[in-house]
Amino acid sequence: METLEKIIQGLNVPLEVMFQFHETEDMDSRTEKAEVLTAIGSLMNSRSLEQNKLIFRVIKDILSTIDVQNEPNK
Repeated sequence: METLEKIIQGLNVPLEVMFQFHETEDMDSRTEKAEVLTAIGSLMNSRSLEQNKLIFRVIKDILSTIDVQNEPNK
């Protein structure tokens, strides 16, 4: 986390700007998806194994809920 803080300070940009994902029409969706997954991975790297397991379970629950809601005739 200290390294990230140093990078943000070195770039002299607000924290919220560092994590904004600007949508551009010409951006390839695969590239955008890869960037989002990379950002998630970066956030997870600073967490403990137990926190990663908890977050993984929450993500699985959210995706299961989305899948159920997207099923036809539901």
